[in-house]
Amino acid sequence: MGGRVELIVAEPINGDLKCVRLDEATMKYLGVKPGDEVDVFSPGFSPSQIKARVEKAPPEDEGLGIIRISRDKMLEGGFKLGMRVLVDKSWIRSLKLTLLTKYKPGTIEIVTPELVPEEEEVVKSKQFKKSSRKST
Repeated sequence: MGGRVELIVAEPINGDLKCVRLDEATMKYLGVKPGDEVDVFSPGFSPSQIKARVEKAPPEDEGLGIIRISRDKMLEGGFKLGMRVLVDKSWIRSLKLTLLTKYKPGTIEIVTPELVPEEEEVVKSKQFKKSSRKST
């Protein structure tokens, strides 16, 4: 789908590294699956922001509106337990994939326009005037 959700930071799961855990409904709403990246940030003026890999949340987390951020990512972003955060699909990775799949090298041809003889004279006369001003 591809929206933005507001979640509450819950206790991280021991052993998690560089990831966030989201329930099935949240992943479906955001349009992500395990292994994709999401951006997590604070809704206020806090500089808290991270990019992390998505993992599936434990079954007991379904429908609670929580996110479990690994300890290393919590430290990186400055997040605290109980903090409200916004989560959305990482657009950088989506942009890279779009560019890589849709636009192959050499498929976009750039053609320089041809000048009409009258335009060539105008261009040459303007170049002459510019260069003569600099020399005086």
